[in-house]
Amino acid sequence: DLRTLELAAAIKATFEPVVLLHLYPRSQLDIFIQVLQQDGSLLSAAINATTLALVSAGVALSDYVCAVSAGVHTTQPLLDLTTLEENDVPHLTVAVMPRMAKVTLATLETRLHSDRFQEIFNLACDAGKVIHKEMLVAVTDQVGSLTRALNSGLSTGSNVQQDYDDDNEMRD
Repeated sequence: DLRTLELAAAIKATFEPVVLLHLYPRSQLDIFIQVLQQDGSLLSAAINATTLALVSAGVALSDYVCAVSAGVHTTQPLLDLTTLEENDVPHLTVAVMPRMAKVTLATLETRLHSDRFQEIFNLACDAGKVIHKEMLVAVTDQVGSLTRALNSGLSTGSNVQQDYDDDNEMRD
């Protein structure tokens, strides 16, 4: 449907300047997103999940892409909107590259007064930096657990090698 095509185009446009495609000549990078449950902030959740999936797959990125939806209800700014909030309040989705201090996506799907836009946009950019820190913690934890698993496997492997060497000595 049209909404799915819009989301796909937004995600493609978001990651084209970030993925270092020149390192993968004659290759194609396909991104598949499966939505299990939707309760708002679909685009930002898809962008964050794509970032983590690309990092986990070892795809070279110039920076992480961190997205968040933001809106305003009367005078109160809101982050990470639910579906009900997205339907009721003016909102935008912002995707930032925190280390490079660049915005790679900003979508405003509803009307938002220009006086409030800058405040909400800055809040979303700051929230993107917080999400970046959380992503770094998650990736570091994942790498640490993989390293520990690899090291425990190597130590087990060295015991197997030692057993093999001991068996060979007994035969001699």
